[in-house]
Amino acid sequence: MALFSLSTFKLTQIKKVLLLLEKKDRFRLLLVLIINTMLAFLDLLGVALIGMASAILIRGLQAQGAGDQVSRALELLSLEGLPQRTLLIVLVCSAVFFFILKTILSVYFLRRILRYMSVRNAQISSSLVSKMLNRPVEKIFSKSIQHQIYNVTGGVERLVGGVVTNLVVIASDLVLLLVILIGLMWVDPLTSIGTFFVFTAIAFLLYFLLHRRVAILNSNFAYQSIYFNQKVSEGINSFRDLFIKGGREFYVNEIRKTKMQLASYDAEIKFIPNISKYTIEISVILGIALISGIQFYLFDSNRAIAVISVFLAASTRIAPAIIRLQQNVIAVKSSLSAARPTFELIDELNDVNELAKNETLINTTHKDFSPKLALNDLKFTYSDSINEVVSGISLNVEAGKFVAFVGPSGGGKSTLIDLMLGLLAPSAGVITISNHSPVEAIKKWPGAIGYVPQDVFIENSTVKENICLGFNPDLVADQLVWDALKMADLTEFVKSLEGELSFKISDGGKNLSGGQRQRLGIARALLTKPKIVIFDEATSALDAETENRVAESILKLTGECTVIFIAHRLSVVRSADMIYYIDKGKIVNQGRFDELRAVNADFNNQANFMGI
Repeated sequence: MALFSLSTFKLTQIKKVLLLLEKKDRFRLLLVLIINTMLAFLDLLGVALIGMASAILIRGLQAQGAGDQVSRALELLSLEGLPQRTLLIVLVCSAVFFFILKTILSVYFLRRILRYMSVRNAQISSSLVSKMLNRPVEKIFSKSIQHQIYNVTGGVERLVGGVVTNLVVIASDLVLLLVILIGLMWVDPLTSIGTFFVFTAIAFLLYFLLHRRVAILNSNFAYQSIYFNQKVSEGINSFRDLFIKGGREFYVNEIRKTKMQLASYDAEIKFIPNISKYTIEISVILGIALISGIQFYLFDSNRAIAVISVFLAASTRIAPAIIRLQQNVIAVKSSLSAARPTFELIDELNDVNELAKNETLINTTHKDFSPKLALNDLKFTYSDSINEVVSGISLNVEAGKFVAFVGPSGGGKSTLIDLMLGLLAPSAGVITISNHSPVEAIKKWPGAIGYVPQDVFIENSTVKENICLGFNPDLVADQLVWDALKMADLTEFVKSLEGELSFKISDGGKNLSGGQRQRLGIARALLTKPKIVIFDEATSALDAETENRVAESILKLTGECTVIFIAHRLSVVRSADMIYYIDKGKIVNQGRFDELRAVNADFNNQANFMGI
């Protein structure tokens, strides 16, 4: 049948889905198919028993014998000596028993399959997340967060639940129909072949009328869902701006319009399978009527009634199987369309390895780690750009020194930091930290490098859990957290909170001030007592008094700890051992604070403007 014609599917996509499963998983699916083949014979046996009962009943009413074929079957079953009434009860009850047994076993194995596929769904999603987080930072942020969330959640569910599970059901129903067709061929070959071709034609027609529409609907639904979630997230995160501007209505209307479009898609997607269902139900009714007419026209009433009885019994299994086939074929097609963003992600991650499954334990000793950095002719160009962001930078940072990078916005300072941290791979040149590449150094000495970004991520959890981000907070001593808070000048504030370390911070730190969020990020970076601390505009949200206290804490780190600082506000970097002025990806000037003022007019003007 057309719905059976998997060649019309994108077979390469189906192959990709199956390759997501391990070899043992594919073997289990084959085993399930074999079991379902065996179960199909229970249906065939039930249909045969109904046919025998019908033949015996009709011929018995006319005081005739059971017939040669039925007699041989009764003899084989050792039932030839039973009275007719008892024989009919035995045959009908046996048929009902086999039908019910087959249904119960099918439900049992389907439940096992669905449970197993759900586990595989979770494993595949986890694997994709692991690979996603093992890529350069520019790849991670190349798509919206909502897009990536869909890829590893709804997209994977469509692949595993919508494709693999439905393919198993399709294969099982195909086997069932094939087995019953073979059995019907034994009863009436001509009628069986005619029935097969009629239902094949109907199925072809339904498939080609519906499958394109289904693919378009589900693809649109997937992308609109991503857009809807993105707009809701943006509306919440930008609430202050929207409130002040009076822009909340725009977002609400945009969200409403998108949701209404989703509702339209959803209604049509849910309705389409019913077209197949009712069409096939009508076809079965018309088919039985047609078979009845042909049988009564060509044969005597005894034979006609017996054949019709067999086909009626078979139709109770055939009709549901055909409906399931049609709906599952459409479901596979729609799932492949809806999972298109996930296919793109799978292709992107094809050569990416998963992260190690062992969690990093907190370490504060960093034995044999030397806090020195060396950059040699470093160059970097983003994949979507033709201009170098970092161009031929060479420098050495000795252990225990305080080094600062200053310069205009867009000059390449933050990109340089990402290169130092191993978040980006240089296009050319070499970076070493403690005589290792950044990635190797971080892997060998986790926690030896601390990093404070300009925009600190705050999760919806306790103070301690936020500071222990990336570590199991139950395995981190409270005193270690208090030490980090003290360095970030947050001890007094946290002690004033209800529950102190167990105080719940809202999503994004909405119940904290900008300076408190910034200092929380500093405490997080200092938790592991790092030997190198990198600050990327980390004091920009602090008031002057707090900035001075934090600056004093940073200066205390120098000597045993190497400090690297990116700053626009120059008050923090006055005590730096070396300041590099970076513009257009190059080191324009370098020196101590006063030396740099003497040779760089822009730096001097900025210092004068700040009253330094």
